[in-house]
Amino acid sequence: MKKNNRAYKTAVAVNNNPSNEVESELGAGAVDNTEALLKDEPSTGAFQEEATKDEPQAEQPITQGEVLQPIAPVAPVLPQLTIEEKLRMVEDLHRLTVQRNNLLDRIADLEEFEIHLMDEADELEGNHFSGCKLIIMANNGKQFVTNTSNLILKVADFIKESCYTRKAQIENSIVFPN
Repeated sequence: MKKNNRAYKTAVAVNNNPSNEVESELGAGAVDNTEALLKDEPSTGAFQEEATKDEPQAEQPITQGEVLQPIAPVAPVLPQLTIEEKLRMVEDLHRLTVQRNNLLDRIADLEEFEIHLMDEADELEGNHFSGCKLIIMANNGKQFVTNTSNLILKVADFIKESCYTRKAQIENSIVFPN
């Protein structure tokens, strides 16, 4: 072993085979228990005890002719729902179903409207919303009106995309307890 004022290195032959040599670098004043660890001998250092606790146990090798028994899956124990909780879930599912159906109706109406416009549209016009008017009216009677077909197309696309996104969110939230 070669020592200096900072650290020293230890070379140990694993299983008495010099080709399996292991080096460990230790700080000054540290206990060198490399040989004891490799020989599975108890060490005087507390570090070895802590290190072996955290290490996973090695799996035993399967020998020839040994039959492995399948492990039966364990079903998780689910708490039983009360009648109030079941009814609440049914109400929630009904509410989500109504929302989904409303979104499907809205999507169908918008697509039907666009198909009707495309059938009537002149092929030379910019888009099928040419000649349409978009009106946004507030409860107090104020309104926003535009005839810009590209803006109307973007609004229609936004509405359709929003409906599809919300529909997907609703469908993902519909779950049945096991």
